[in-house]
Amino acid sequence: MNANERLADEAVGHAVDMAAYSNEVVRRMIALLNRSDARLFSELTQALERMTPATVVPPSSPAQGLLGTDQTGSICFSEMLNRPDGVG
Repeated sequence: MNANERLADEAVGHAVDMAAYSNEVVRRMIALLNRSDARLFSELTQALERMTPATVVPPSSPAQGLLGTDQTGSICFSEMLNRPDGVG
């Protein structure tokens, strides 16, 4: 095996190792996101269950309606809650 063939073999081996490492990183990131997704869903569900009509504040401007919160940080779900299909 000459020097060029050996360099080519090493380059291919390195590329294979990098692909395997990349796949492992992606697998770990997806697992982390899946765990975070379940936790976020749980926290949102609990927050929605704690909501009362007093905590629902209608948006006072179109921009606040798009952003979803007013200055106090209250969630603006009034339009969604008033729709029969429940879709905002």
